[in-house]
Amino acid sequence: MRRNPERLAWIVLLASFFTCIGLVVAVPLAIRHYILYSCVGQNVTLEVQRGPLSATLPGRGEPVAIEQERDNVPERTIVATEATRGRLVMHASRADNPVVVAVQLYENTEVVFLSARSPRFTNSPLPHKIVLEVRSGRVRLNVSDDDGRHTVVEVRSPDGTVTLAEGSYEVKVNGETTEITVR
Repeated sequence: MRRNPERLAWIVLLASFFTCIGLVVAVPLAIRHYILYSCVGQNVTLEVQRGPLSATLPGRGEPVAIEQERDNVPERTIVATEATRGRLVMHASRADNPVVVAVQLYENTEVVFLSARSPRFTNSPLPHKIVLEVRSGRVRLNVSDDDGRHTVVEVRSPDGTVTLAEGSYEVKVNGETTEITVR
């Protein structure tokens, strides 16, 4: 290389050119991907109708008694009712805070709130997505779309997984059977 500085100059020039072209293509594509597919967590509220509710927060082994409404329920929270009732309400993460899903929990029910995500930007084609696991009992889900953006709820049970769109549903899990009623 020391005997031929022209070759070194061409290698540096071509490497710089291809790096520049790669960045010119990659940066806009990365920004576009971020705008279209970036998601944020929804604000989830646990409302106590007839308390106290039992909630096991993620990372803690012992259940906590919930006597009054609690905002910002973390993902992977287990909510159990015995002779009590409550609601999990998912709000889209926007200024007007619309309700996208309301989950009514009846007596003797155990539900795991796994995730609730909304697109970060309005340009995104993604729907609001909520994932719940109903281990036992009965829940009623009211799923609503938000200003043209669809809402998808994935409900897991011991028997399988079902995907719900806009509407009103009732899910009953009794030991070995799962019943889903569409209203």
